[in-house]
Amino acid sequence: MEEKEETTKKATKKSFSELERYQKIGIILLMVVISGATGWIWEFLLAEFEGGFQHFYLTGGNILPWMNIYAYGALLILAVCYRFRKSPLKVFLTGALVTGTLELISGWLVYTIGNGTRYWNYYENGMVGAPSAASFAQLASSPLVSVPCS
Repeated sequence: MEEKEETTKKATKKSFSELERYQKIGIILLMVVISGATGWIWEFLLAEFEGGFQHFYLTGGNILPWMNIYAYGALLILAVCYRFRKSPLKVFLTGALVTGTLELISGWLVYTIGNGTRYWNYYENGMVGAPSAASFAQLASSPLVSVPCS
């Protein structure tokens, strides 16, 4: 009985780098699903508040409650910011830079390929806004800095 409890305690204290490959893949896939769904909820609520709750707004362009850019952003943040996880300030600043760049490139591609279509425009000033980059950076910082570092 004691051996089983000791094994359980050891398993909960593993850092991400010590996990098995299938466990890492599972965590990353779960993060992608949660990020895509959370992004859809965020965008849906923003559209509803801006529209005064008078119309149902289906955001994201998908049938499912999912937004691809949030899922891809989560993967990009994990790939770029993971090595800085011991420094919350570095994660925050790098997250702001990464998400701002992703938003700019995505907005430019949609504008170019979609013949001038803009899915977002911050105060008629452009495709990237400082408040959005800061909020995405905060969202990036939260899970990464809470990951156990060994």
